[in-house]
Amino acid sequence: SSDPDATKSYSFGLNKTNLISASQSLNLQLTGFSGPFTDGYNASARLSQYLPGGNMISVGYGAYIYKVGTGATNRKNDWVQLSGQFDLFGRSYCSATYEYNMGDDTKGHRVIAELGYRF
Repeated sequence: SSDPDATKSYSFGLNKTNLISASQSLNLQLTGFSGPFTDGYNASARLSQYLPGGNMISVGYGAYIYKVGTGATNRKNDWVQLSGQFDLFGRSYCSATYEYNMGDDTKGHRVIAELGYRF
């Protein structure tokens, strides 16, 4: 509350269902912030394909670009992702994401998997 320069943030999203067929969708997002010490934004796009039985696969790309301090150079971190969610039996499901990070701060592979049950 004592900082005279407030941080401003913004967000914009666009979803398009029935893209090429009734089972495809496209999601675009842009978020950002501007403050007294840091500025940055995050842009991403995701294409999803819905499969029979409530299953889904998607591929996405995103980039986070920011700078810290006056006169600093931009830092960039971007990634590609492949995700899927699949019903197993009854109310159980499996969700998995493979992500490859390329950038100034984060590099390498990431795998996230989840087994779940819907109540």
